[in-house]
Amino acid sequence: MCRMILAKGDFIPEDIFRAAAEMCEGITENHTNPIKKHPNGWGALWLYNDEIITLRSSGCLSDEISSIPNINTNFLVVHVRHATLDKNKGLEFSHPLFHERNWHCMHNGFLPTVYKLLGMEESIFDSYEYFTYLINDIDGLSLTKELIRCKIDDIENGGTSGNAFLINKENAYVWQWYPESYEHPTYFTMQLNKSEKATYVSSEVIPWLRGEGYWEPIKNYSLLEFNLKEN
Repeated sequence: MCRMILAKGDFIPEDIFRAAAEMCEGITENHTNPIKKHPNGWGALWLYNDEIITLRSSGCLSDEISSIPNINTNFLVVHVRHATLDKNKGLEFSHPLFHERNWHCMHNGFLPTVYKLLGMEESIFDSYEYFTYLINDIDGLSLTKELIRCKIDDIENGGTSGNAFLINKENAYVWQWYPESYEHPTYFTMQLNKSEKATYVSSEVIPWLRGEGYWEPIKNYSLLEFNLKEN
């Protein structure tokens, strides 16, 4: 289980890392899920001169936030983890995940049955399997809600959420989805804050990061698209 946040536009990068660190520590939580803290690794992705830069760590973001370099960007995503399985702790499991087709992914949820749709005998790392499943037959660098929805409908029960940030050099997508039967829906309902100045998408409401906009929940089965070639 994880927390993640996206910012695009005119914003202060340090604020985004601070928001992620507060979610890491459970400071901003407002849900019924017993998982409050997310100390098992963190990662960030941002744009610099039209290139994607990534940073990952196996540590706890709130312990390492002072060592993060200064960043100047108009697009930034940050992810903090609570590893569902002990075997999936370590740097190799920190997000963003990278696929050789030049896509990056941040995932919040646990989907232990997706490996079957890839023809695998057992699951090794569910988030990467889900990531691969979503993009393995996509032409180009674009996604559609219809394509993702068809794939989601084929996933067997047994997981929690497929919330994801899916990013390439041209576009960033926010996919909001969890099974309607899940008992802690607020934990997996991402929040949107949009204004002329900046857009934020976050796993939790960050009250002090309101800016000129207002936080509102993203509807389940929603796909948001951001053109990274635009400021």
